[in-house]
Amino acid sequence: SASAGIMTPLRSPGRAVLAANAALFGAFMAYSVQRASGSEDPRLLYPLLTLGTGVGLGTALLVAEEWNVGTGDAWTLAGGAWWGAAAGILIANGREVQPLTDRYAWGVGGGLVGLALSTFSLTRHKADEGDAVLVHSGAGLGLGLGALGDFFYHGDLERTPYTGAGYGSAIGLVLGGTLATFTKVSPSRVLLVDLGAGLGAAAGAAIGSPLVFEDVTPEKTRGFVAATFGGTVLGGVAAWWFTRDRVTAPPSPKGATIRPFGGTVGSSATRDGAVPAYGLGVRGTF
Repeated sequence: SASAGIMTPLRSPGRAVLAANAALFGAFMAYSVQRASGSEDPRLLYPLLTLGTGVGLGTALLVAEEWNVGTGDAWTLAGGAWWGAAAGILIANGREVQPLTDRYAWGVGGGLVGLALSTFSLTRHKADEGDAVLVHSGAGLGLGLGALGDFFYHGDLERTPYTGAGYGSAIGLVLGGTLATFTKVSPSRVLLVDLGAGLGAAAGAAIGSPLVFEDVTPEKTRGFVAATFGGTVLGGVAAWWFTRDRVTAPPSPKGATIRPFGGTVGSSATRDGAVPAYGLGVRGTF
């Protein structure tokens, strides 16, 4: 108890993060349902937003009360929901789903799939902050690389790469979640790898930029995109390599060492007090 000076760990420290994201995702689902129905009546929209927010918030609080939800768990669930929703909307835009309002339904479906995968992952492995950062990093990096892949496929930098970005973010989300399940990494190392990938992408784009200055052709565009893609991968791999844990072996003995010493080596108790004892000796390693 606190009166005895013993502090018990806070249960569900990720409650606030989970509640905030669940409330927002509930509102997003309600808005998507309203848009997919074709209705634009605000008299229907605002009650749905209130209902969705309340359901999301209530569900999060019940989950946090039933299970011990850490901060890493909460951000992992949020990453699965939001990145899944983003992937669904991007893929729907790339496929030119009609009518436009149906693309919100794709977002809700993608968010629910991502949330389900994150929940399943957490039943097998409790996530920490490093795992959560890895999930978000994987999805973000996948989005960027998928967009570059889309540019390369079409050989055109003017079009918006919805399809590649959508599939890339979905694949990155799954790979990031899988790595988070089987590996343990610190948040700082993940962020440094992201920084290395970003710097590598900038360097690759700088090297390939002369290809897209003038007389741009699909082949030149693909060369520029390939340089940027390669720089991203090389930068990320280099950052991962330089931030790895280095294990140094203890120094091996270099033969015997002997050091003489002298002075007070002890004392003797007498009626008048302790009398020091003097002596000489050697010490060392063999």
